Amino acid sequence: MKKFLLTGFTLIALATIGKAQNVFNPDDPIVRYDKSKPYGSAQRPDTTIIGLQKWVSTPASGVSYGVDAYDASSFKQYFINIGSAKVAFRIKFPYSYKNPDSLGKKYPVDIFLHGGGEVGCPTNGGIYNNERPIWLGGKLFMQAVDNNKFDGFLVYPQFVVYDGCFAGWLTAPSNTFTAIVAMLDSMATYVRADIDRVVVTGLSGGGYGAWRFAELYPKRIAKIMPSAATGASSNRNAFVHIPIWFATGGKDPDPSPETAQIALKKMKDLGADIRYTIYPDRGHAMWYNHWAEPDFIPEMNNMHKANPLIFFQRNAFCTEGAVDAKLGITAGFYAYEWQKDGVTIATSTNGINVIVNPLPVISFTGNEITVRNYGTYRVRFRRSSTSDWSDWSHRPAVITTKSTTQAVPIVVKGARSKVLPSLDGNTTVPLTMPEGFLNYQWFDATTNTKIDSVQVHEAEVGLYKSRYEEQYGCGTEFSPNFKVVDANGTPKPAGANNLSVVPVSESVLKLSWQDGAGETGYEIYRATTATGPYQFIKLTNANVTTANDSNLLKNTIYHYVIRAVSETGASAASNEAASKTLVDVQPPTAPKNLQTNETSGTSATLLTWTASTDDVGIDHYDIYVNEQLLYSSPINQYTVTHLDSLIPYRFIVKALDSSGNVSPASNQVTYLPPGTPAGIIPGIPSTVTAEPSAYNKISITWSDTTSIETGFEVVRSETVNGDYIPVGTVDSNATSFTDSGLVASKQYFYKVRAIGKNGESDFSSPVNASTPAMPATPIAPSDVHGEAGENNTITISWRDNSSNETKYDVYRSEDGVTFTLIASLPANTNVFTDTSVTAQTYYYYYVAGENGAGTGAESNVTKIKAGNTAPVIGSLGNVFVKATATVNEDFTVTDPGDIVTVKIDNKPSFVTLVNLSPDNYRITASPSLQHVGSYTLTVVATDNSGKSSSQNITVTVSDKNSKSVYINFGSTNKAAGGAWNNWLGPRAAGEVLSNISDENNNPSNIIVTMVNAWAGTTNLGHISGDNSGVFPDNVLASGLADTGSVKQIKIGGLSSGKQYNLVFAGSQNEGINATATYSSGTQSSILNSRYNTNFTANLNNLVPDANGEILVTITRATSSPLLYLNGVAVEELEEGVQLLNPNNVYASALDRNR
Repeated sequence: MKKFLLTGFTLIALATIGKAQNVFNPDDPIVRYDKSKPYGSAQRPDTTIIGLQKWVSTPASGVSYGVDAYDASSFKQYFINIGSAKVAFRIKFPYSYKNPDSLGKKYPVDIFLHGGGEVGCPTNGGIYNNERPIWLGGKLFMQAVDNNKFDGFLVYPQFVVYDGCFAGWLTAPSNTFTAIVAMLDSMATYVRADIDRVVVTGLSGGGYGAWRFAELYPKRIAKIMPSAATGASSNRNAFVHIPIWFATGGKDPDPSPETAQIALKKMKDLGADIRYTIYPDRGHAMWYNHWAEPDFIPEMNNMHKANPLIFFQRNAFCTEGAVDAKLGITAGFYAYEWQKDGVTIATSTNGINVIVNPLPVISFTGNEITVRNYGTYRVRFRRSSTSDWSDWSHRPAVITTKSTTQAVPIVVKGARSKVLPSLDGNTTVPLTMPEGFLNYQWFDATTNTKIDSVQVHEAEVGLYKSRYEEQYGCGTEFSPNFKVVDANGTPKPAGANNLSVVPVSESVLKLSWQDGAGETGYEIYRATTATGPYQFIKLTNANVTTANDSNLLKNTIYHYVIRAVSETGASAASNEAASKTLVDVQPPTAPKNLQTNETSGTSATLLTWTASTDDVGIDHYDIYVNEQLLYSSPINQYTVTHLDSLIPYRFIVKALDSSGNVSPASNQVTYLPPGTPAGIIPGIPSTVTAEPSAYNKISITWSDTTSIETGFEVVRSETVNGDYIPVGTVDSNATSFTDSGLVASKQYFYKVRAIGKNGESDFSSPVNASTPAMPATPIAPSDVHGEAGENNTITISWRDNSSNETKYDVYRSEDGVTFTLIASLPANTNVFTDTSVTAQTYYYYYVAGENGAGTGAESNVTKIKAGNTAPVIGSLGNVFVKATATVNEDFTVTDPGDIVTVKIDNKPSFVTLVNLSPDNYRITASPSLQHVGSYTLTVVATDNSGKSSSQNITVTVSDKNSKSVYINFGSTNKAAGGAWNNWLGPRAAGEVLSNISDENNNPSNIIVTMVNAWAGTTNLGHISGDNSGVFPDNVLASGLADTGSVKQIKIGGLSSGKQYNLVFAGSQNEGINATATYSSGTQSSILNSRYNTNFTANLNNLVPDANGEILVTITRATSSPLLYLNGVAVEELEEGVQLLNPNNVYASALDRNR
């Protein structure tokens, strides 16, 4: 019945096409929708007309304006009405379509199905929107066509909904797909589209649509390549012959990696040609990763409906075995013809199957054939009795002999050392062979003894070889031998000397060392605390003396050691060196072209501007209304609502980067809501002049012609009629501004305008000035000398002999030969303290001045020996323990070359201190019931030179009977296990959760009441992937979601004689701002759920009211579209016990992942 109905829809569509005329033209203009025009006009076309017509679009963010805006005028606009469905399209014509030598060429088609957020809906123009679909990926695929990488049509239909503004293609009526097929047939009729070469791509809800399209119309689709979506079809056999390449994110809860594996397996079990790519560190929004794969566009080109599937991809057979290869294309065509080596062996016409040559054929059903001979097999088909034959297979099936498999070389899995033991403490190394094979075998290559049968073998020191079997394989040769080296073996390479580290940028540190001899490479290890623990980072080649460590956190200290390794041993570790990444001090550029835009309401305006640029990246934009900071936006647009019709509104925007640097203000724009009377605007500044004041500065002056301005804007361009950008805003009555950071010997143009409460004046006429040439470089500092200080410091000073430096650079060496830059200091500085030296080590320093002309002459070199340092206490944390239990806290104390004594001041009787090994210590707390309370202890470490250091810790002892309860929110199928109480689905106002169990699965008296409703849930939470977040992944993956401004939750059933900690977590991986404030009484805590796995909102030591209740208010930030709540933990404390408040207090809780 389903097939009959679909066929009926198609016949209706074809009939519609037959009555339609050709409306396609690669030179069609872009016409915008205008609701003020008459219905049926070019700007507001009639949707009831049956057939094809030219269409319109509505400017959309990300396409016509806003972040990532681009020229999309090559996507032409069309519409089809087949009676049962209406669909608007954007279509881009192929690269060579208009070439005279391509007039007879047929072109492949890519149908792109957009995501759920790009539908047409009542708030964006509905059927007249027709632009949101080309936002995500539109520019990328447009460039693929423009660069002749995909010489085909790009077809972007838009799914329209009439309630809300979010929907996936799984919910689209099937006749919507029928309309798309009708459009394809129209394109085949009028513009040479090749209906045998149609690929369907799409993201998220559109990716699910690609799977659905293949099931509904398998005869029309040659390949599908969906992103962030898996197939859940009940009729996979219908499209088993269609090649599939799908991809998902490893941290995406919907679809989860497990769901993707199920879809993969079900298709593989049928023999399908299916490829799956997972991006382990990505969430849902991984489509650009998929599209960036180097063979994604080539795979779009590599398709044809007549390309046969080789079931289970078994195209090679062992010479001693029988050939049994099953081939096939989609069922349902009128006729098929199969050939072997160019000679027909079987035909099928209207269901009548004929085997012409039975020698190579085992069985034949028309669309599928099973063969017994080696050879090249191809097929063609006819769609109907009156249609032409298709092309022969563009990619025939070649059945050939299979040779013995040669196992590939063994490799180390991940960033690990093969020289053991390594400096990160490992005594084994994971060795791996490629996945996807059978019967893995690992052998001791010395004794030829089998030792393991897994893909990844944890290897100790030794010599190894491995092999595996292929499915349907013909035997396997061993891999080359792989040696895991004994670090204590001989001969050892000479060690690296004088390791030093200097910053390169906010995220890069540069390591330098002196080369030894005999090494095959250098291993680099990194730590975030002195003396480790270290993490293996990379292995260099031999004779390398520098390396960069990248992707680091800004303004953070990192510690390094290296060692030389060879095939026979390893050197000792080098000296430890440390440095701090730079602080980002460069502000973003000013936002440009701020303007107001019409919205559907009269009490709102859409602000848009050209995005700022920054060396690190823009974090967000602050929006000022009438000189007050009121809003923030992560993108370069924002809709301001609830505007008073009698008040003029002045807007400016500033960009901020992740370091908090603030750009100059944008231009001011004034918006007058309808009905607002126009006020007086200030006059244009006069007698504007520009004069250079330094090689990199120009001073602009003007005359103030009015008394009603609130300030002046100065803009700059490099040409008189070029793009002017804001460079500064000054207060009212000011008559000058100095523009800094310019290039020497360069001409600049300036304009000035006054801004006021009612608007802005016109800009003045441009004036120009040229910066002079750069000055000479600074002369050398003199009398550089130094003094060793305490706590790993050396202070050097010098005589400042220059008057034109912009900064001083300090260089350091450990051998007096190789110097590296370690600090850049402000002009006129004559002293510097180096805090990254090693005790009892000699260092060499020199200083040089720098300005815009370059680095000046070097000072004299001074040599200084660093003094003794105090012991370093590391890895020591606070202790939380229940009465009658025992908890250990291990830590390290290091002070190379010294004898250290460690003790605990204020130590209670239930606490002991043990020295485990020279640098390792253990604090053990074993309290009884009488010890309930909080204790502050001081750990003191003293060396034999009298240097000491100390660190305070808190030991908190709670009653053994105190309890915690955990509550999980989310979708109905997203339950969390263990001690979690699952309260799933949307919540109505006044709903109550009772019968809550504590962490020991005992009943508690606690009840939770939703004071306000939560209308929806989300399955797009961000997860850690290994349950290492503040809550387990099952909790973070799903939660409540609502657009409300304020929500309240009441925790009841509490004891008025006790205190409680409340811990809330929200998470979502879509990248939008998701900030909320959690408050109760005078306490508040802010949490941003965006990409969150590690942070919580904590309200501590709360006392219930007389009714045993605590009321919590959750307030959404104005810049956040939604509130998210995934889980809450309630901890009951004994009276007087103070608990700690780290962000990830629950990261290692014992009962939340069991």
